[in-house]
Amino acid sequence: MRDLTVSVAAFASLVALTACARSKPEGVSSNQGGSGPKASASGAAAGSASAAAPIAVAKRAQTWLEAVRFERWAAAEPLLAALSEKERKRPAIRFVRTRVAAELGKHADVLKLSKGLADELPLMKAEIAELRAGAQFEVGPYEEAAAYYAAIGTRDANLQAARAFVKGKKLKEARQVVDKVIVALERAQIKRRSKPTPKNELEDHATARRIRSDILDQQGHKKLALADLQWIVKHAPATSAADGVETTLGKVAGSDKPLTTAQRYDRALALARAGKVDAAEAEVEKLRKAKYKTAELDHISGWANYMARHYKTAWPILLRAYKAGSKHGVRDYYYAAKARSRAHDDAEAAKMYGDIAKRFRGSTFGERAAYMQARLYYIMGDWKQAEQSYRRYLARYRKRGESLKDAQYELAVTLLAGGKHKAAKDSLGDLIKAEKEVRARERLRQLEGIALLKLGQKDRAVARFRSVIRERPLSFAALVAAARLRQAGVSEPPVIEPAKAGKAPPPLKVQLPAKVRLLAEVGLDADAEAEMVRQERKFKATYAPRGNEALCLAYSQFAGARQRYRVASAAVRWTALAQAPSAATRWTWESLYPRPYEPVVLDAAKKHQLAPDLVYSVMRQESGFRSKVVSHAKAIGLMQLIEPTAREVAKELSVEYAQESLRRPEYNVEFGAYYLRKLLNIFDNSVPLALAGYNAGPQAVARWIKSGHKLPLDVWAARIPYRETRGYVARVLGNMARYAYLRGGESEVPKLPLELPKGVQVPSAAY
Repeated sequence: MRDLTVSVAAFASLVALTACARSKPEGVSSNQGGSGPKASASGAAAGSASAAAPIAVAKRAQTWLEAVRFERWAAAEPLLAALSEKERKRPAIRFVRTRVAAELGKHADVLKLSKGLADELPLMKAEIAELRAGAQFEVGPYEEAAAYYAAIGTRDANLQAARAFVKGKKLKEARQVVDKVIVALERAQIKRRSKPTPKNELEDHATARRIRSDILDQQGHKKLALADLQWIVKHAPATSAADGVETTLGKVAGSDKPLTTAQRYDRALALARAGKVDAAEAEVEKLRKAKYKTAELDHISGWANYMARHYKTAWPILLRAYKAGSKHGVRDYYYAAKARSRAHDDAEAAKMYGDIAKRFRGSTFGERAAYMQARLYYIMGDWKQAEQSYRRYLARYRKRGESLKDAQYELAVTLLAGGKHKAAKDSLGDLIKAEKEVRARERLRQLEGIALLKLGQKDRAVARFRSVIRERPLSFAALVAAARLRQAGVSEPPVIEPAKAGKAPPPLKVQLPAKVRLLAEVGLDADAEAEMVRQERKFKATYAPRGNEALCLAYSQFAGARQRYRVASAAVRWTALAQAPSAATRWTWESLYPRPYEPVVLDAAKKHQLAPDLVYSVMRQESGFRSKVVSHAKAIGLMQLIEPTAREVAKELSVEYAQESLRRPEYNVEFGAYYLRKLLNIFDNSVPLALAGYNAGPQAVARWIKSGHKLPLDVWAARIPYRETRGYVARVLGNMARYAYLRGGESEVPKLPLELPKGVQVPSAAY
């Protein structure tokens, strides 16, 4: 087993251990010979990410196939153009050239290259039609694009059809299509009754109204156009369709004051709730000139800053709004305290929470404040005050408290961290009995083992640690249980039970469907995956009873791992991973812990001196290998980077920032790897601390270290106040253990040191 707090040299050596390319999985037939999907993906990545945002990668020649596979569209275009004339005329090559032209926004080339192609390549008729419609939408003929989208009939397609009709000056047809969208959305809202409209529907509804208002204005129906614009102002002021709506409203109405004061207030409040500070403040300034109530304007300003995470600015404004008698009352006071805490002024925030809890004891905010006061003492490491506050909260709200479970857990950790081991053991025992989720229960049992050890009950503690390792092998709980055994001078059990003996199944050979095979042959792996999804049911039935294994084997042929991971996650139970992989179960391990985009990951890992296992473990937890995914917090891509972080990384890498590029594996992995190395440098190469920083931000971890630097790793991790971050650190470290075991067996499984690094200093500018 390997120590996880390692030197840069050790990270580099770990890269070298895994730098060899994977060979094509045995048993896969794709009728491609040496030019199959994996053939060009076995070396280090090369080329530029895009013309707009180049990424420096290994300098070596690349093929057009590799460039397409890793979505280096600008690099792929000249490589494809350099093929012989005979090769360029092949339908499959024409198709991929068309796709590359579309990705580069060369719409005229799309139409030229795809002309007549559907007759030569009928298998791709639908895809060719889609590419042509996209180009026609940009450069015409617009009516053909409109007809294509209108025939699809979905809400998004109808909106695109309406836009195309407008471009083609077919206003009557455009209005018919957009009317259909608006009617459908209104009916959906009626069915929901008082329930809030989903954000995507509200955005589409506002977009449809904006399109229709433009059509109506051009048709001379000013009053109807105004009605649509006023609907946007009232119901969807924070949507993208509302950008510039006031100016448009003024032009259509022929007025320099198109909004009433009430409309402007509602608009400002909606913008504040969306965290659009500048836009909200612009509305507030206009309302100030109109002599609107100061307390309500302070609420808007404070709330806008809070939602934008400008906490130092937010809390005094919200407190001022409360004191001035804002109609939002105690809500403003509560969020002023919350913002003050998030601005790292915990002591004063705790006093504010205490005051709220005392004054508004019977309200929801009073109950929340009572819990949050205890939690701040917990974060500050004031174990005595935390214990008293948690016990007071649990006694006062034992029947109706919304944070009862969190308070019970945090009280148990408070007792353990504060040295009250008997009380901690009892509290943990109660939690273990009530906990139904296996992973959470084993973490609690590991903490119970610490309490037993501190109480001098070594035999019971050792038995508890061994049980955790056996019941939840290669998990974070098992890794720290093993560390406790080493510390106690007790031998460790195997990290996982050996595989059960059994006869190995015969090799499984699969044949990719024709359309999937064609897409894979030209490097369009993401498209091949999507087509495979459409054919999954039939494909799975063909290979029954080993249908899931066959699917995973087929998906392993593509650069990504999203679908392979999805299929395995649904098909495989935890019990299949409770023993070491065997010939019969190894496919499950490799599908649940895959290594997609390997050349890209190995390049980035080597460049930034990271273990590839770490990169893959973060990728698995962050995105489930979905390269295009965007989270509710607007984190993007494989490594789930938010825009402020990505912008800072781009600046430090001297790379032009392009948000859309974050959806591309090469760009995203490079940024994520750079940021991981930055965090490791900040936290003295401690992987657990760096992971906590990746999820919660380095400044939050700095707070937790400041008040908990004397705690051992397992207690420190258990005391992380954000449930999401606590689970994140545990899951990623568990991922690393399984990746390591799958790669090299027990000797490669990392050892976690229990002692936190000393003297860690987090720069104030760390992001």
